[in-house]
Amino acid sequence: MNATILNRRTQSPLALPFALSFENNKNGRTLNLGETVILQREINSFLSALRSRGITEGVQFHLG
Repeated sequence: MNATILNRRTQSPLALPFALSFENNKNGRTLNLGETVILQREINSFLSALRSRGITEGVQFHLG
């Protein structure tokens, strides 16, 4: 994937991070944590896809 930030091409590994973490099941619920880079125009469809699969989100945005 060719990433650009402010119209400048980058090959930095920080531009395309994705991480997941899973914590133990407690009372039928598992805590799944994830971090990804996403374009602003993709946020609504991304969150809708999560919700349609029964995944609730607590979202924290870091805008640069």
